[in-house]
Amino acid sequence: MPAFTATLPPYLSETALDDLIARALAEDVGSGDVTSLATVPEGRQAQARFLSKEDGVLAGLYVAEHVLHAV
Repeated sequence: MPAFTATLPPYLSETALDDLIARALAEDVGSGDVTSLATVPEGRQAQARFLSKEDGVLAGLYVAEHVLHAV
């Protein structure tokens, strides 16, 4: 498996990214996602893995990692 480095896009600061993520989650999630609240037990944690079947370019990994840490 090839190594990769996730980097912050040059047009975005860490502070701006954190602010963007917080505002997006507040707008999207608000008081909670009704489906998730009804079907996922409180405290449940999960793991995920990105799997590529062919060579390619994966964009947005740095931002995705920060979003997942925020939730």
